[in-house]
Amino acid sequence: MSWRWYEQVALPEGTVTMDVQDFVDLWARHPKEYWDTAADFPDLTLRSPIFLVVAAPKVLYSETFGRQPWPRSSPKRWGVAFNAVQTDATWSDEQKVPLIRVVGDEPDELVLRGAEAKRLARWWVIASMFEEERTPSASKAVRTAVWSYMLDDKGSIPLVGGRPWFGSSDRDVESLRIAEDRLKYLHPMLLAISAWNENAAVFCDRLLPPYFQLKLRHGRLPTIGRHSQRDLAS
Repeated sequence: MSWRWYEQVALPEGTVTMDVQDFVDLWARHPKEYWDTAADFPDLTLRSPIFLVVAAPKVLYSETFGRQPWPRSSPKRWGVAFNAVQTDATWSDEQKVPLIRVVGDEPDELVLRGAEAKRLARWWVIASMFEEERTPSASKAVRTAVWSYMLDDKGSIPLVGGRPWFGSSDRDVESLRIAEDRLKYLHPMLLAISAWNENAAVFCDRLLPPYFQLKLRHGRLPTIGRHSQRDLAS
């Protein structure tokens, strides 16, 4: 499988590129209807700027429709670049900080005072999705969805007023639509990050630095959800 399409993506210096195919394959084998970005990944702490890349699985399992071939309308190869900044270095205590929610026809907004926002959120993460766009003669990387979310000291997405501090990075109608439509392709990437942090994955050299593989550790499957009954099974 060729990964050359993503080499066109301009990444911040120090970004580590990782193949996380094990996780998209694991994600594809399980029902996805009830996965919750804000609740189902125990620790999303980033160790450095990372770019996670995958190819589409051959089949997809749905609780509603069972096993089906990968949809032709879905991306065949995609990647998500994650970059985090500390909120202490971003917001002043008196600054007005908006909370944006991705679900719904219009963004819901709640404004927090900077000091309160920094108490709730230690890290501000931007996750940018890139997809391979192919023509008969070439392929290129195209940025599609961009999400913005916060992480607390434990690496979880905090709730503010009962709502997750997660949403589209941009507020226009088209950006909101794309962010919601592409959300399911973000989930296996978050699964890989969470698995790495809970020691359910091993970081392996692909022998082609700076590209690596993040592999599932044998016998240590990652957790989905905050309740043990929702642990993933192979």
